[in-house]
Amino acid sequence: MTAGEDRELVARFKSGDQAAFNELVRLYQKRVYAVAFRMVRDEEEAKDLTQEVFVKMYKMLPDFRGEASVFTWAYRATVNLAINHLRRKKIISWVPLLEAEEKPEEPKEGLSDIDTERLKRAIADAVKKLPPKQRAIFILRHYDELSNEEIAQIVGKSVGAVKANYFQALQKMKKHLAEWKTVLTGDVRRYELP
Repeated sequence: MTAGEDRELVARFKSGDQAAFNELVRLYQKRVYAVAFRMVRDEEEAKDLTQEVFVKMYKMLPDFRGEASVFTWAYRATVNLAINHLRRKKIISWVPLLEAEEKPEEPKEGLSDIDTERLKRAIADAVKKLPPKQRAIFILRHYDELSNEEIAQIVGKSVGAVKANYFQALQKMKKHLAEWKTVLTGDVRRYELP
């Protein structure tokens, strides 16, 4: 969806067309849920956060000025709500959500099933040790493949701060995964937990 189409749906909603809001939910629900789930690692909590994002959007959309795209706004709201949720619970955990149509790459030859499972757990543990903001930036950059500029808009930081946080997150990941250095090729997505 383009920013122009987003603006058209917002304009329709502002003029009383409830179906336009339903269309926005349909377009962004899966992506919002995926980010929420990656942040909180609990299906029910991710569903609750997703619903909270859209309730907030519904309430705030009449005042939406369009300075950012609806996509950026939804991601920002999701990340902020998830970080606040994690802080409240003092639980810092994460497991990536594989989309149904995505098929993870096969592990490198020579890696046993037991080692693959151990590596998956090591990656999940390394990500869950990241501070919430670094975790959010790492997930948005590495798994959602957003640009530094998009992430900066979502988390409300400068592009330089995003780059610095991502670099720090990578350094921490490398440190925590040092024993797997000979196995990892830099693409931890292939070892995501289901």
